[in-house]
Amino acid sequence: METFTMFAQLAPAAPPVNPSQPQSTQSLSAFRWATVTQADPLRIRLDGDTVALTFTPESLLQVVPEVGQRVWVQLYGRRVIVLGVGVATPSPPLILPAYQNYDPELNNITLGTSGEKYGWYSEYPMADGGAFVQGGFYLLFGTSPGISATCYVSLPRAAWTPYTGALQLSLGTWIFRDQSGLHHYGGELGTWESAGTNVSFSGAWDGTAPRSRVTGGIPVTVAATDVLSATFAYRAAPPS
Repeated sequence: METFTMFAQLAPAAPPVNPSQPQSTQSLSAFRWATVTQADPLRIRLDGDTVALTFTPESLLQVVPEVGQRVWVQLYGRRVIVLGVGVATPSPPLILPAYQNYDPELNNITLGTSGEKYGWYSEYPMADGGAFVQGGFYLLFGTSPGISATCYVSLPRAAWTPYTGALQLSLGTWIFRDQSGLHHYGGELGTWESAGTNVSFSGAWDGTAPRSRVTGGIPVTVAATDVLSATFAYRAAPPS
């Protein structure tokens, strides 16, 4: 919806419009919205017209409107009078879903004494009734931590998979901070099983050769204050 601001100070009356002007200016006592196409001299294009008027309309505005601005116009006999400036009602801001906390379940991962874990996510409803999930988790290792065998972490909601048995579907990325020498390792976050409820850490690099997954001692032997974090974004599996 558009409203307009009326200005009390009248501009000097313009001379009568030439009779050869477009038919859109000949209506009696009509009101239209128009768009400013030129500021000086003022030119406007009436809504419904394909081109701007070829003459300068009368104007009650105290200031020169900007190109592209909307104006409220009166068509009075052969006169075209700009009465006010349109103020478009702004669209309401898009409010995205709030983040929710979740407690990621750790498999073959021991945080150790004073270790901490955090998980967060948001769900965005889709037009087809499904949902898109975006979030991440952060693991801070304490004293006497450990990773045994291939480790994996739970998701807040199961990921959609294209068919039964679809493993290692890419959902995001991970990074491991090794405080010993401040080494960093990173790779792809992928589904661990066809149910899509857990993710593992692939694409590790130990400095000399690629590794298939993060596992016991690979790419590093985990120690206190090391950090493993990840972010994910995926299509959620439909509710069961």
